[in-house]
Amino acid sequence: MAKKNDGIIWHLMDAPWWVSILFSATLYIGLGYIVPSLFISSDNFFLQIIGPNLPMLAPYFAFLFIIPAPIAFFKQWNRKQSYHNTTRKIKQQNSTEPLREINWIEFESYVGEFFKSQGYNVKQALSSAPDGGVDIWLTKNGELSLVQCKHWKTKKVGVQVLREMYGVMLDNQATRMIIVTSGDFTKEAIQFGIDKRFWLVNGGELVNMIETGRYKLNNTDIKPRTQSK
Repeated sequence: MAKKNDGIIWHLMDAPWWVSILFSATLYIGLGYIVPSLFISSDNFFLQIIGPNLPMLAPYFAFLFIIPAPIAFFKQWNRKQSYHNTTRKIKQQNSTEPLREINWIEFESYVGEFFKSQGYNVKQALSSAPDGGVDIWLTKNGELSLVQCKHWKTKKVGVQVLREMYGVMLDNQATRMIIVTSGDFTKEAIQFGIDKRFWLVNGGELVNMIETGRYKLNNTDIKPRTQSK
């Protein structure tokens, strides 16, 4: 999700491309026809003056807010291409190595695309801005799931991360907290996650999910998968 201080243009760039077109068309109709008629019929003197001038501004505002459409389309196309390429490598190599080769923001994007393929509505910012610990917001069947991604090649995700994310999950009243790592979790972290609505996904489990298309929610019975040499 975009930062709170981001303008609407940045939000539209992260939204589906057609949202910009719909927003632009609505703005054009509103400023060109609906709002002027309301202002002209108003008892307010200033609104009566402004009303007749709004149709002249409508095309400019409509053009401004349609600009994000091609940018959003390219970003989404690029993410899907990257997702398919990485997925193909994972299935060919049957290992976590392709996940370790991409950078952290590509890893977050990949995880988001995976959940999209599983029927989730996905919102994510894909930026280095503070996000309160949440990288991806998932909704499905009326349930909210929060995701934090850890693209760690050697370091294991420890219990401190889970403690912090447990508070975030409760604050957001989420159904579950999902921690996805390209590496692994410590024994203490796995133990802490039991019966706390955590779903822990290490690199090996993520590869298995990608290969089989199946997964088990609230999975804390994690067994390390052999890494490729």
